[in-house]
Amino acid sequence: MPAPIFRIDCFAVPEPARAKLLSVIRETHALLRRLPGCRRDMIVEQVEGPGKYTFVTLVEWDSQDAIEGAIKAVRALHKDLGFDPPAFLKANGIDADLAFYRPLAA
Repeated sequence: MPAPIFRIDCFAVPEPARAKLLSVIRETHALLRRLPGCRRDMIVEQVEGPGKYTFVTLVEWDSQDAIEGAIKAVRALHKDLGFDPPAFLKANGIDADLAFYRPLAA
C-alpha cells in the first residue's frame, strides 16, 4: 500500500470569525469523509499552550488521485455555499497554513 498523503490546515482565527469558519470546516469535512480515498479526518481546537493556531484540520488520503477528486468536490461545495476561502481569510484577518505532507520513517 502506498504511503498516505496528509492535508494539514492550521488556522489562527480572531473570535468574530470563529463560528463561520468552524461551520464551513465542518461542512467541508462532512463531504471529505464520504469521498473515495479518505482514510480519516480530524478537526481539533487548541485548548492550552502557547501555539498560535486556533484550529488544525487533518485529512489522510490514499493517493494523489483521491486528492484531485477532493479538490474538485470542495471547490464545488464552496461555490454552492457562496464561500470564497481566500477572500474570507483575508477579510477576517485569519492566518492560515495549508499544506500536504507525507510521513517520514521513524
